[in-house]
Amino acid sequence: MWRPSVGRVVRSGDHTTTRGAGDVTLEWKSPAGTVGGRVRPYLIERREQPETGGAFGEWRQVGVALESHIKLEAQPRHRDLEYRVLALNHAGQSPPSNEVPVVL
Repeated sequence: MWRPSVGRVVRSGDHTTTRGAGDVTLEWKSPAGTVGGRVRPYLIERREQPETGGAFGEWRQVGVALESHIKLEAQPRHRDLEYRVLALNHAGQSPPSNEVPVVL
């Protein structure tokens, strides 16, 4: 069986609102014609760069979505963050999507 894939992830929404509230909305394309069944769920991961700079930390799961979008609330502010999405189905887990940089 083929594992699912995730289309390109994009950050959406009004940047002023997103920044002010500490929220970020991510959207992506659902894979078409995935062998192994329908994708459910999507896992959303985030990693942070230390305040002192340098390499980003480890990826940590911060959300689960049943649709191809999610609004993550109360995210860390004044930090360099990166998000990515992974899809799951009966065949397994997809490779990670592209990484989306965010500073709130």
